[in-house]
Amino acid sequence: MKHTQGKWSVHNFECADRNGGCFIKDNDGEDLAKVYGDREEDLANANLIASAPEMLEALYNAQDALYRSGGDQKDIQAIWAVINNAEGGE
Repeated sequence: MKHTQGKWSVHNFECADRNGGCFIKDNDGEDLAKVYGDREEDLANANLIASAPEMLEALYNAQDALYRSGGDQKDIQAIWAVINNAEGGE
């Protein structure tokens, strides 16, 4: 499964029905997701979601570095499990 590439960003918005929230947008400004909830919490959740592509890349790099350095197999497997889950694996 491939995710939308590029840096994702957070944009706050206001709604007429008093439910504010955040859009997560791709590099082209297209909406990827909307997050609603408590003002502080929705922004924190949106920032977490928006950083997902960078976190996934960091996990790939960490796993590669651990593997090349002969790191602990449990750590390598734990990272692989998170990567697999993020990519829609089982």
